[in-house]
Amino acid sequence: MLELSLEFSRLTVPPVLDLAFAVYPSGRFPRVAVLSSVFCLRTLRTSIIALILSISAGSLAKAATIFVPADGDLQGALNNAQCGDTVVISAWGTLVASADFGFVFPAKEGGPCTGTAGVAISVITANVDSLPPAGKRVGIGDAANMPKLVTTGPTPAIGFPANSRFWKLIGLEVTTVPSPQYTQFLGFVGSYVPLAQVPSDITFDRCYIHSQEDGTNNAHASARAGVDVHAARVTFSGCRLALPAGYQGSSLNSDNNYAILMGKGPGPLTIDNCFLNGWFTAVFLGGSTLETNNTATVAAGATLSQATLSNVDNLNVGDMIALPNQNSFYEVVKVTGISGNTVNYVPWGGNMGPGSPLSSAPVAGGLARWNGLNPANVTITHNTFYINPAIASQISVEIGQVPKGYFEFKSVDGLYMEGNDFMGWPANFTVTVRNQGEVNGCDSPWSVIRHFTFKNNRESNLVVPHVVQLFGLQLEDNICTSTRGGDVQIVNNLFTSGGWLADVIGGDSITVRHNTILNNGTGTWSNGRLLNGIFPASNVTFNDNIAFNNEYGVYSHPPFDTTWNGAFPNLQMSGNVLISRTIDPFRPN
Repeated sequence: MLELSLEFSRLTVPPVLDLAFAVYPSGRFPRVAVLSSVFCLRTLRTSIIALILSISAGSLAKAATIFVPADGDLQGALNNAQCGDTVVISAWGTLVASADFGFVFPAKEGGPCTGTAGVAISVITANVDSLPPAGKRVGIGDAANMPKLVTTGPTPAIGFPANSRFWKLIGLEVTTVPSPQYTQFLGFVGSYVPLAQVPSDITFDRCYIHSQEDGTNNAHASARAGVDVHAARVTFSGCRLALPAGYQGSSLNSDNNYAILMGKGPGPLTIDNCFLNGWFTAVFLGGSTLETNNTATVAAGATLSQATLSNVDNLNVGDMIALPNQNSFYEVVKVTGISGNTVNYVPWGGNMGPGSPLSSAPVAGGLARWNGLNPANVTITHNTFYINPAIASQISVEIGQVPKGYFEFKSVDGLYMEGNDFMGWPANFTVTVRNQGEVNGCDSPWSVIRHFTFKNNRESNLVVPHVVQLFGLQLEDNICTSTRGGDVQIVNNLFTSGGWLADVIGGDSITVRHNTILNNGTGTWSNGRLLNGIFPASNVTFNDNIAFNNEYGVYSHPPFDTTWNGAFPNLQMSGNVLISRTIDPFRPN
């Protein structure tokens, strides 16, 4: 693209300036290279006028830089910015968001905004050169070089509404005022937006998103959670997201708090090289009414075995449907036949039971739901997961509650975790599928956890041993019927917590290979184990690991304990080093 410009300090051409301001009343000029003064002024004036008229006609579009001073109008800058522009914010400013959706990063229409993420609008600190370089992680001390975007609570400091796309935030601090109303989320990315309009291509690069308690041992939270994500192609890179406190404000009531929450998806979501701190759990996926484009109205006359639907698009024999019963509470059936728009089915509680099988005829006019979306294509790499030991210990002593886990996944289809560190107060890796409707029951039977790889991670530097299970690995829901999950790979990790590897509840195709598992609790053997089978999981492979066998080793709970591997049918076990006082001749290794 032709790139021309005028250095007004060297040439005086008032008519051209007048025309320029007429064409660009906001002062957003295209930038240009300096033109030689040997040209005659008349020729230069003519050329520039022609150039400006050409630009105004849309033949050339040039990115602009918009500066927001410490007391400036950030919202106005965000509204005026176009794709490809850069909004630079003074690092000395504290900018207070409006008391509704916070600073809004609005949708942009037309022009380069219909292109790719390469034309993102960058919103950046003026002191970016004083931050760690791209690819590195920021810390508390870097806040001195960041503008503060703050909320007085209880609403967020920042928000990305419907169709917001192509924003890149670099070196911003997002938090509350020092004494806010208790704030639910510091950021909304597509929250409460229909699936067809979710934001996309949003990047947080070296941002500091935190409650007031970060860097302290104060257990009373000013904010519950960091960022709620309901969007596609969202990336957190080199950020610090810290919500360490567990009490709601000044009370002694704990809250479910998170650094990043993606309840519905759709994804992809990437979290790379970040510091992630939440008392309850740092990253949470699923646990919500999931979305689907496959819905139909139930005609009158439906029974416990048959219903006529307004459409059967993308519905096949063997699929599960969520149907509202006479109490408008969703329960589940499994399709056995389809003829036209008439569907035959059986109430279905899943493989484990009891689940949520249809218990009464579907209500006429109710909405049937099937084959929807899970949070998907999630990548979590090179992060530090941390739970503040002083805060966790205080809450444990005062009210007897402990963190749920370093992370909690209730539904995800495609998750890759590699190179993460887990430290501080010990907690579980909570991987428990739930068909968890928000209001009307079991409305998302396609909820699943599958295609999950956990590789080259390290759990170490814990302040006390963790003498229960490390993974809570439940791949089918026993409360609300879900899809059976599988394809779980736990490979080449170091676990030093002292707890046994996992409670395994259902599912298929679980591989545990080449891990070092220091699962000997506080150094005693009594009541210890290696794997704990609660409900049968098929096709489990346990190869090439180093671990303590302890008293029970691979343990199957009643009623699956008639054989030592009753909860692990087709268990493949070889090449392990199992440390034990005695060897059971009926068990391998």
